[in-house]
This record gives sequence, structure tokens and C-alpha cells, in this order.
Amino acid sequence: MATPTVPPGIGSRGTTLIELLIGLVIIAVALAALATTLPLLTSLAATEDAEEFARDGRGCGEVLLAIFDADSLDLSGCPASGVDPANWADEDAPKTAEAAALLNAACGHATLELSCTAPAGADYDEVEIGWSRGGMSSLNLQFPRDED
Repeated sequence: MATPTVPPGIGSRGTTLIELLIGLVIIAVALAALATTLPLLTSLAATEDAEEFARDGRGCGEVLLAIFDADSLDLSGCPASGVDPANWADEDAPKTAEAAALLNAACGHATLELSCTAPAGADYDEVEIGWSRGGMSSLNLQFPRDED
């Protein structure tokens, strides 16, 4: 019985150096492509956070300004009033409950941090709207004080 002959180059030969280098180049190109997408994903998340803060912060600021214009915002006891914006509704205003509910709805987000200061020697009170997750500039609103 005759044994079949195997053509040269087929069968039990090993991997050549050229084949190994080509495989490494393919893997390197794939890793380089993956590495370029990771910063894009990170910047996308940061952009979404910035958009959320801008939306929430602007909404809160607009409500604060509207309630201030309607004489329903009392910042005279600003540092003592704490960070709950519902406490900033003027108790003497005719629609105090409405103003408090609006302030709580617009500024009571878990993503927002509010602080109120009464700078010494200044003729205004300042409300700072910040991002609870950090990494963003805060929005500062200045409200003129009543001349009593």
C-alpha cells in the first residue's frame, strides 16, 4: 500500500515570521481604532452633563427672576434661610404657597446646589446655582436689596 504524498507547504509547518508580524499589525490597528473612540465616549457624557446643568440651572434662574419681579422672593435672611429654595418665598406676598411650590419645582433638583449670600457692603444678595456633581462653573444671580 502506497502512502499518499503531501504537497510541500501544507500540513505540519509552523507560522512564519511574516505571518506573525501581519497578525500583530492587524491587532495594533484594531486597538488603535478602539483607543480613539474612548475619548469620544467620555466627551459625549460630559456634554450631556453640561446640557442637563444648563437646562436645570437656567430653569431655576428664570423662576427666581420671575418670582423676584413679582415681589414674591425674600432674600433678606439669605444666609439663615438655608439651601431650601422654598424658604425664599416672601411670607408677606399674596401667593406665598404658589411661589414656594414654583421655587421647589424649578430649583429643588438633586442635581442643583443652591447657596445664597448677602455680601457685606454690597447692595445686592447673590444666589449661586451650582452642579452637585462638580466640574462645572456655577451660575450667579444678583438681586438688588430693597431700600427700607
